[in-house]
Amino acid sequence: MIDWFKNLFRKERSTNNVKNYQALEAQRLIHQCEGESDWIYLSRHRNGFVREVAVRTLSENPSAEALTAILERLNDWVPVIREVAANTLEAYLSTHSSGDLLKLLTQLISLSKKERVDHSKMVKRIQEVLVQAESINETKLAFATSRGDSARFLFSTLWPVVREAPIPFLLDALGHPDTTVRQQALQRSAELRPEDAIRVLEIALDNSNSIVRSRALYAWLPLANDRSHRIETSLLDASPGVRSVALWASKKYRIDPRVVLERRVKGTPPNRKIEWLGVLGLAKQIDSVLISPLLSDALKHPAPTVRAIALELSDQGHEVLLAALDDPATRVVKLAGGLLHEQPWEAISEHVTHRLEDWHSLPELQRKTLFALLPKWQQLDFLMSRVNGTGIDAYWLRTIVLWTQEQYQVVDPITPKLRRNAILGKLQEFELSGLIPVGSVHRLS
Repeated sequence: MIDWFKNLFRKERSTNNVKNYQALEAQRLIHQCEGESDWIYLSRHRNGFVREVAVRTLSENPSAEALTAILERLNDWVPVIREVAANTLEAYLSTHSSGDLLKLLTQLISLSKKERVDHSKMVKRIQEVLVQAESINETKLAFATSRGDSARFLFSTLWPVVREAPIPFLLDALGHPDTTVRQQALQRSAELRPEDAIRVLEIALDNSNSIVRSRALYAWLPLANDRSHRIETSLLDASPGVRSVALWASKKYRIDPRVVLERRVKGTPPNRKIEWLGVLGLAKQIDSVLISPLLSDALKHPAPTVRAIALELSDQGHEVLLAALDDPATRVVKLAGGLLHEQPWEAISEHVTHRLEDWHSLPELQRKTLFALLPKWQQLDFLMSRVNGTGIDAYWLRTIVLWTQEQYQVVDPITPKLRRNAILGKLQEFELSGLIPVGSVHRLS
């Protein structure tokens, strides 16, 4: 290697000043190298001479660590370095097993996405090594525990080898921890004979992932003969996506979802969360009236998701919504607040103002939700009414200032104009007394 570099140095020194400087720099750096780690570091150096010497040195006895650097140099901007790296990797592939390659999947995938040159042939060559007879079992084990890009890469690597007897592989892939691999298995099932595809799809119909279930149902429907039971089951699936496909299918194959829902409501009451989500979800999509007999139990269910959907479907008026403000789940409280905004103010005003009297004892979420239910001008009136010369006036005055600063245009179609003017007049008094900053009234008027 040193003799090669001396010859290169003599050739470049007499022809090009820039290259001469780079060669001198390379000569200085390589004489300082003490081991493989130094060569790996220099393989990323800005000087092309340095990188080339480093790659050539690493290629003499490449280790698993050196392989990482060589893979990076396959995309080097200097053609000679790319060529040296490619030759080194090819020699490595012919004499080593797949173990080291499997540790470098991230770098391999990154290389396949680079566009400086076409790396497809090298990637394909690596994939061939990974599925050789002595390597394939190790590759399958790595596939079973991989995630993300690595899992998808290994699926694509293994598929050409297993496609002659694909069903066991696809069934295993449907249980893979990475859901995108499960989706790959579904896509490949379209390449099978109909009778084989149905075997795979019927397993996928009960997959834990809702995207897999919905796509499997869509692919299974045209192939199946007896569809009614599966469509009815999918209409009550916990996933909105699966139910949407089932609703589409129910129209096409003349199955009335209302009949399915009514039969389910009259049957054994739902027990598990997924059963409740299916029944309530279908009711929300087609007819909430049918679910009325079950709503009382649904509103008491321990799962916040179930209680939230039941609250949306409830037709028992504002009493149920007001009670839901004390729900321990944030999503239920926020939903109740939003639904109460749609209620007539007269129907809830007494309850809201009464609850706000316990301002400091209310949990923050409930306090904010109840306060937001007040018409805008009455929010300000409420805050000013708290200022009564006690020791906590500073808190209320600070809250009033923050409230005024948050307003841009006060929209309040409920508070009468006379009351609004009275509230502004009181705020003017606060301003003149120096309790709040000058300009607060002008900001609101």
